[in-house]
Amino acid sequence: MEPLIYVVQQLPPEFAKRPENFTPKEAKAYYEWYMDILPQRVAYLTQTCAAEMNVPIESFDDFPNCCKVLWEWFLRHATLQETSEEERAQMRAQFGYLGEWWIAKEKVSDFSELVLRDIGMFLGDSWVRHYPSLHWELVKKPKNYINVNKPHVVGFSSKDIFEPIHMASVQASKILDNRQYSESLFDMIVHWKALV
Repeated sequence: MEPLIYVVQQLPPEFAKRPENFTPKEAKAYYEWYMDILPQRVAYLTQTCAAEMNVPIESFDDFPNCCKVLWEWFLRHATLQETSEEERAQMRAQFGYLGEWWIAKEKVSDFSELVLRDIGMFLGDSWVRHYPSLHWELVKKPKNYINVNKPHVVGFSSKDIFEPIHMASVQASKILDNRQYSESLFDMIVHWKALV
């Protein structure tokens, strides 16, 4: 993998806790921050990817086909890191009954996760720009939902909701068990496109 020169956007300190622990006021502030930073992050991601992959910036308007180039670019740079003892202890507490094989020794690196946040923002922005029936919404319940208090794209015919950062991260996690392939992001988007 080649080293990537990419300036990531750190979360502001007030959003450092897990979103499910946000108060309603914090969730609203996070949503506003996310929507405010989204155009800048999408522009930076597409400009960086277009320059490195030697494709015109306009090619990122060809959604979902642009996801092929975007994912190829991400896979060139995605890195892994060891999980910490604290993370392994949390996994044991939560999933230990399934056996030690369930405890992940590696994960997608923190840096790669920040790049995935930008990819997720791009995906959400693309859905909303290309499909008028779709829009952004802050999902606040149920409280035990894994992606509660995060911006989602809603309006799919199936009533399913799309949390774009999570969806990009799910595709990236396939790197851990060699199930990743260059068009996995594109294929996932095509699947969801059928639900618009």
